[in-house]
Amino acid sequence: MFHSAVLIRAVHQYTVEFFGDDQAAATPVWSLKMAAMMLGINISVVQMFFCLRVYLITRSLVLAVITTTLALARFVIHIRQMVTMFSATTLAVVTISKFRWEVTSLLTVGAASDVLVAASICWALLRIRSGFASSDKLVDKLVAFTIGTLRDFRVVLW
Repeated sequence: MFHSAVLIRAVHQYTVEFFGDDQAAATPVWSLKMAAMMLGINISVVQMFFCLRVYLITRSLVLAVITTTLALARFVIHIRQMVTMFSATTLAVVTISKFRWEVTSLLTVGAASDVLVAASICWALLRIRSGFASSDKLVDKLVAFTIGTLRDFRVVLW
């Protein structure tokens, strides 16, 4: 809720308050920075929940450690990106190579983490098939839901 409120505030500032003032519109406002920070925190919390889910479903400490490491790496990169964003005095910061490198790293580590989590959950669910038609059908639906969620994410990217 707070994330949406600060994002609405940023949109209002840029579209209404700064209308016609190019210099003011080129300045990153606190609400835009706060929205980006809240997004990173939300993603990290959700990612850690999925890491816990991977461990509980697979009972594999190795997979849990790998997914948690990727999630923590994503969080660290996001913190680095927020330091760059909060220290910026102009929105031109998004054009410098350091910021683009941070964004590319964030998206790459995030995609690797998401794919590993989805593959781990599918693998664990397929392993627990019992041979009973009704329970196997439920497992198949859960796997299809997991893959479908990943497919929907891919559609958003392309």
